[in-house]
Amino acid sequence: MYQEAGVELNKFGVAADELPYGAWQKSPICDKFMEDNSIAGNYNALYEMMQKRVYNKLSSYDITMTGWDDILLKLTERNQSETQIKEFFKGDDILLFVWKNDWGQGRQDMIYKYANLGYKTVMSNSSAFYFDMVDDKDLDNVGLSWSGYADYKDMWTVDVFDIFNDSYGVRKNNISKEYIESSEKLKSSNRNNIVGIQSQIWSETIRNEDILDYMFMPNIIVFSQKAWSKDPKWMSIQNQLEREMTLNIEWNKLTNTIGQRVLPMIENIYGGLSYDLPKPGGIIINDSLYANSAFPGLNIKYTLDGSIPNNESMNYKNPFKLNPDDIVNLRLFDYRGRGGYSIQVDK
Repeated sequence: MYQEAGVELNKFGVAADELPYGAWQKSPICDKFMEDNSIAGNYNALYEMMQKRVYNKLSSYDITMTGWDDILLKLTERNQSETQIKEFFKGDDILLFVWKNDWGQGRQDMIYKYANLGYKTVMSNSSAFYFDMVDDKDLDNVGLSWSGYADYKDMWTVDVFDIFNDSYGVRKNNISKEYIESSEKLKSSNRNNIVGIQSQIWSETIRNEDILDYMFMPNIIVFSQKAWSKDPKWMSIQNQLEREMTLNIEWNKLTNTIGQRVLPMIENIYGGLSYDLPKPGGIIINDSLYANSAFPGLNIKYTLDGSIPNNESMNYKNPFKLNPDDIVNLRLFDYRGRGGYSIQVDK
């Protein structure tokens, strides 16, 4: 197929993620094969033999084997929480996609362990680069939370070469200094072994095109900024107060650029693309309503009678005084009049 298309096949993905411990056990065929090859009862040896067979086949065609980093982990009862690295492919040309990155669960430094051993890696980071992870516990969210709650800012603040330099993520997830100090750090001489980053979107909860749009956009815009731009200034600032101020200023510039410049363009290319419309934020202070949105520039519509705002409702512009009996509902609208979920602001 590749030859007919005139394209060189130089990498082949074998996937190999999330193999459950105990696979092949009680299989008469596997037991017979292991007995014939003098590895009776050693299912890890059977697994490695299978891996080597695939690797050798691909290597015979000068093709690099790629896969999730599970292919380099020992198969134990810990399953996807395993951190033991086997030297099965050590020194060989493979490419690892390092995915399981739950905050505080002991695997955030795995990509640095692989890179320090000389393996080429791609950061796939389930706690920031998985578009199907929900951002909070809101029941209107569609998606999953097995790798934590990830919002757009979680994605943008990732420091690929030092995951714990992400002060936003560290604080949000209560990561201790002791945990950070016990984790492996990337050696500067091995930075080139991290060859890129990759985002993922999984379809378990995608039931229609609207959900796909909601997960994909503007996630892909924020991810592209992360992937293709220089590290933001705040990452190199040591003073904590100055760092936080700079981080928030730079994040504010990015979200305003997306909301006021990029999303209007998105609505006009290819006939218009839909995107996530996050619920606005609202708070009442001293009888005045204050509201904002994740991407400034979009229209925050409001009602004061308890009804759900529509495209004809009033636009929120600035804080204003409420009457005692007002029931405030907010809803975000795009430039074409499409609305997201509404939210009621409690007094």
